[in-house]
Amino acid sequence: MHSASQNIFEAIFRAAGIEPGEDSAELSPPVDVDLDAFVDLTTPVVPPIHHGFPQLVDEARTRICSVDADEPGGHPLPDSARLVQGGVMMQLARYPEPRPGRPDRLYVLEFQGHRRQYVMFGHTTNLSRRLAHHLLAANPHGFALLQGWVSPGLAKAQQLEQLVVEVAGWCHGPNHFHERFYDMPFEKGLSIGRASFELHTNWRGLAGTPASIRL
Repeated sequence: MHSASQNIFEAIFRAAGIEPGEDSAELSPPVDVDLDAFVDLTTPVVPPIHHGFPQLVDEARTRICSVDADEPGGHPLPDSARLVQGGVMMQLARYPEPRPGRPDRLYVLEFQGHRRQYVMFGHTTNLSRRLAHHLLAANPHGFALLQGWVSPGLAKAQQLEQLVVEVAGWCHGPNHFHERFYDMPFEKGLSIGRASFELHTNWRGLAGTPASIRL
């Protein structure tokens, strides 16, 4: 097993009360774990574009869930949802651009629909184009982008995305379709994405401090 996988699953098993070396064969997902409590996370998280923006997100979520999706005309997004979606795009654009030679980035996004919500994980070398693709796929079905996070750049993120999906499966259980995890709180997906990125890339080691798992 890759050392990054060992590290993050060590954190998951510790959270479940299983010490390294003990038999984890009987452990099955979902494992209720707060990775923030076991991994020192230092990757940047850009704050909301305005101090009142989280309240707008909550209001948009309420409006989306109250839309009558059975009306003729499909699944229209409320104006408040489109406003928040634009704000999230602005927030994501504030993350630093990748350095030369490290063009790939991991992302974590939350979409809310009339009856369902999901967090999705992915990677891209062109964030604006990938976001446009996701919105084009989600908006006609009544799903709006309400929250998001983007990692620092790395050379290739495909293996990291696979690790994140595996970790999310352990932490959330089988209620997912590929990289979309239904009914997962965004904060949980954010912790999974950040912890997986930091341990996979030795993020703190790049700054001279070893990646840290609290014991």
